[in-house]
Amino acid sequence: NYDDDDESDSAEPPQKKRAALETTEYLPSAKETKKSIAASIAARNKKLEEIPFGKMGERMIVTFGDGTQPQLDVISSALLGTRSCLQRAILDARALHRNMKERWHQARAAAMMHDSCS
Repeated sequence: NYDDDDESDSAEPPQKKRAALETTEYLPSAKETKKSIAASIAARNKKLEEIPFGKMGERMIVTFGDGTQPQLDVISSALLGTRSCLQRAILDARALHRNMKERWHQARAAAMMHDSCS
């Protein structure tokens, strides 16, 4: 209302109610922050050591450019995938070796039979 004759309007804006701030709502000090960061790093390193080849897997992922601190589940799943691929490659290599060895023995036996006939 822009009527100047009305005295009910006060010249001061209404006061906003402020929430009472407690001392626990303040930001932690730098010392407390460093302690909490150190504790979280120690907890992460402990979990990383529980993963087989975890530290090596972390280094490999960092080397490939996937960040400085990859997530632990990413490291674990990458290592498990690598493990299964490596196991499959070893099984294939063993099968090929057995197959080649069998062929060699067959060829040797055929050559020996051919030599004995002459």
